[in-house]
Amino acid sequence: MKRALLLVGLLAAGCSSGEEADGPGATIVVSHAILGAVVKAAAPSDVSVEVLIPNGTEVHDFEPSAKDIEKLNNASLLVVNGFGFEEGLEAAIEARIDNGDAVFVAADHIVLPENGLIPADDPHFFTSPEQMTQIVPELLSAIDELSVNGTANDDAVQTVLQEAMDVANVAELSGQKVITGHEFLGYFCAMTGCEIVGSVIDSLSTEAGPSAQHLAELNALIEGDPSIVVVVEAGEATEVLEFLASADSNSVRELPIESLPDSGSYVDYVAGIVTALTGS
Repeated sequence: MKRALLLVGLLAAGCSSGEEADGPGATIVVSHAILGAVVKAAAPSDVSVEVLIPNGTEVHDFEPSAKDIEKLNNASLLVVNGFGFEEGLEAAIEARIDNGDAVFVAADHIVLPENGLIPADDPHFFTSPEQMTQIVPELLSAIDELSVNGTANDDAVQTVLQEAMDVANVAELSGQKVITGHEFLGYFCAMTGCEIVGSVIDSLSTEAGPSAQHLAELNALIEGDPSIVVVVEAGEATEVLEFLASADSNSVRELPIESLPDSGSYVDYVAGIVTALTGS
């Protein structure tokens, strides 16, 4: 099935109508909903924005249908996260790039903090509105090329990101110690000053497993400092509590890190991270 879908993607890329769709009715297709919320804030009224991967779907595991590939290839502009985040879409993205169609890779415009604490290929920069501001200038330029009736909404997108930054900064998270399920809060903590002292799965991969020695070290950390908060992906709390015998249900908090809340608001998404860290 994967080979069949890849073939469909490659064939569709060869006859893409992306270049012909510019102007009235131009469409931006964004890979995932969190990035899509920011793109929607930036898009002028004559450019529509569609999110390809349904909100709440595990982005890493998403396998596109033939219809998804067609939508991706027919977009006036494709906006993707990058850093390997959209694993199931990589072949179709590369085929579109090879075909000369417009692709905006957000990761290409991210500058890693100089503290060396964030892996060079960490794709979770969307957790930090400070990082997201880095993609805005080039994103606006790409959107401006599609519109004939207006310009990209610089003020609107900057307002959204500033409000999200304010929500994070007001929480005063500096010094809060955190253990994560896997490595996904590096950018957010670099912005707010919270300290990641460990991860249950010490990798960007969601498929790796913790060793007994690693779990013993994490349990020792929690025993030594009960103020440590454990933040895990939604649905993982029960499993993590089994791993971390020293943790309790109050200190282990779930966070849908790859999903927008029902409001569809990026500000509310960042507020959800704050709630997971503060418990309120």
